[in-house]
Amino acid sequence: MGIDWPPYSPDLNPCDSFLWGYIKDKVYAGNPQSIEDLKTAIQTVIESIETSTLQRVMQNFALRLRHIIATDGRHIEHVIN
Repeated sequence: MGIDWPPYSPDLNPCDSFLWGYIKDKVYAGNPQSIEDLKTAIQTVIESIETSTLQRVMQNFALRLRHIIATDGRHIEHVIN
């Protein structure tokens, strides 16, 4: 018997729980003034993400999965990012 995957759960998606907010904060800190500036800023931010940051994100993802398993798939809050 498998575990049902909770639909639309940001707890189970590193992009939702970390990446989009991180990119947005970094991109808009530079206050892009045009679509081209925005595209360039997004690319620059993505390319500058350190491997160690991505490793921490994936470790946190594994922690989230363990919490969800322990709570029988219920929503989790307050898991450290």
